[in-house]
Amino acid sequence: MRRIITMMLVLCLVMGTVPISFASKFLEYDEVLLTDTLSSTEKAYKTVSVMLGGEDIITDVPAILYNLNGKDRTLVPVRVISESLGADVAWNGDKKQVTITYNSKKIVLTIDSAKALVNGKSYTLPDGVPAKLMAYQGTNRTLVPARFVSEQLGLDVGWIGDTRTVLLNKNKQSVTGISYDGTGKFQEVLIHTTGPVDVSSFYLDGGTVGVNNKLVLDIPNAAFNFSDKTKVDSKGVSYLGIHERYLTSVRASQFQVTPIPTTRVVIDMDEKKGYEIIKENNKIRIQFINTVKDIRTQEVFNAQSVIIKTGEAPAYNVDTWNGKVIIDVVNSKMKYASDAGSIVPVNKGGIESYSYSQLDATEFYGANAVVSRVVVTLDDPTKIDNVYVEDVDNEIYVYVAGNPLNNFTYGKDSIATSKLTLTGINEVDYQTVYLEDEHTLMLFIPQTFTYLNDFDMKPNDHIMHSIDVKLVNGVYTVTMVLNEATDFVKSETSGKSIAFNFVNEGLKELNNTNKLIVIDAGHGGKDPGAVSPIDKTKEKDLVLKATLLLGKQLEGLGFKVYYTRDYDTYVGLYDRASIANELGADAFVSIHVNAAQNSSASGVEMLYVDDSRNSKVMATLLQSELVKATGAKSRGVIERSKLVVIRETLMPAVLAEIGFLTNANELRSLNDDTYLDSIVEGLMKGLVRYLED
Repeated sequence: MRRIITMMLVLCLVMGTVPISFASKFLEYDEVLLTDTLSSTEKAYKTVSVMLGGEDIITDVPAILYNLNGKDRTLVPVRVISESLGADVAWNGDKKQVTITYNSKKIVLTIDSAKALVNGKSYTLPDGVPAKLMAYQGTNRTLVPARFVSEQLGLDVGWIGDTRTVLLNKNKQSVTGISYDGTGKFQEVLIHTTGPVDVSSFYLDGGTVGVNNKLVLDIPNAAFNFSDKTKVDSKGVSYLGIHERYLTSVRASQFQVTPIPTTRVVIDMDEKKGYEIIKENNKIRIQFINTVKDIRTQEVFNAQSVIIKTGEAPAYNVDTWNGKVIIDVVNSKMKYASDAGSIVPVNKGGIESYSYSQLDATEFYGANAVVSRVVVTLDDPTKIDNVYVEDVDNEIYVYVAGNPLNNFTYGKDSIATSKLTLTGINEVDYQTVYLEDEHTLMLFIPQTFTYLNDFDMKPNDHIMHSIDVKLVNGVYTVTMVLNEATDFVKSETSGKSIAFNFVNEGLKELNNTNKLIVIDAGHGGKDPGAVSPIDKTKEKDLVLKATLLLGKQLEGLGFKVYYTRDYDTYVGLYDRASIANELGADAFVSIHVNAAQNSSASGVEMLYVDDSRNSKVMATLLQSELVKATGAKSRGVIERSKLVVIRETLMPAVLAEIGFLTNANELRSLNDDTYLDSIVEGLMKGLVRYLED
């Protein structure tokens, strides 16, 4: 995904308060305060979202509506446009001029002047609205008239008034056909166009919630105009059947006509597949190949690990050499890129660093091999034999201290039942103790039974709260804290295993399996959201943790749950809503953390757009339960009409602000697992009340 890097045009103002990084957080507010740098005048301006080629643009100073003599014009940070196109931008501080050079165009704008020069010719800017030098939270940026500059650079400009979004796109083209190529190593779908186009996409992992997997592609400023009209049915939809390997079919139609024509292409498939989009002059190629999407370090069951996330179930080879673990993901493209570069320092839990690359694989795998390589470097080469590697779904786990769950399994068999199994080497006598008042089952097992690692896990599945395993004086102590309604019975096993079955009878009465909740972790990837001035905590990280915890709780009650993102990636605002709409979700919850210049601001709030879909009712229930569970100050249920993610959804939708990371006390609470559990409990109970009613 294209990264937009905004650079300083002038030095930041010296401010009396610690600056807060808001990234795109300001889009959640109807108005923000900006300072005119030259006049030092502070004023409230309405914020504007910017999309370029169908993708959200993330800036540190917002685009705004600027009113002059009763006329509104959109001003955008100049580098939003220029750097996206590869244009050069120069700043002349003495003349207070910004110069944009792109292909044969040279545009000169002077701050606070209604005149602009284009290749030496003078133009009056529309409605006389000039370029401005504006400061937001201590950061200065040059803001320029969006329509004038964009059109001079050859872009089409559109406007969505309902969400105050300016659309910048390449010149209008047509989608003229779709074809399939299964002759190569990797299947390809080709979208034929009359010229160069942009495309945005999102993948629906429908298999996780009982529907088809599909890749959805939107081509902005592109009319659906097939050359062969016989391939378009009476409803205006083109269908191409494939039914080969993983691909089922391709559908295309005119998704929208206004404010700009957009063609939508949907590719249905039988199973989860990775993909790469390749843009060419007169076509888009979608190549179905695995991808490495994310690499992260994480403590899993008390053991540090490197987790490699791929677009589909991975095929990979593992090798070790000189204190390094080498993982080659075959038939894959490396799509991960870290801000730290291709070598990422870790220096924790036995891991010194990891690196990644697209391997020149000819020497190792032969001609035309496509291989992504990840290398994990240990801080002690002598511990290389302890490394354990496994894959789960579409993730590869590299444990540097052995298999943390060696000889141990726990999992749910159904919504109401689960099972724990310990695999032994020798038959032994062991002791069982149940502490009824504490709902705690304890096993005391001689070490000669098997080999177990010390670890703790928190299933929090409404059957089992937590499991802790420790070796003390030659005896394994397995401590299981059960839900207060959970019963257990020792399972009859053959051989040397120990097993227990657990059941929560109350869960059997629930009828939630047909209800789907989409949970949206705000921001992500290139957009950190708000960043705390206290300890640099990023909103995107906090809300992802809360989202995954909430989803786990809801799944434990039998609900179907879908995450717009389950790792650190950015998903477009309109795409988040489209995901929920495509799935036909029953409810949509977007989770965010608040921020304010006033460090005493605190509390939780629920935002909604209108009550035509019962969004206010759902917001009221979630707010009530959240306040009850956390004891936090209630900031109320607030209508916010321009928020894309909850305006464009077709089902009840709310945006939950779960606290302030600019308030020292709330930040401390938000980083506390117990308090985060109470937030999740409140949101869960609110959703259950709404959906059950």
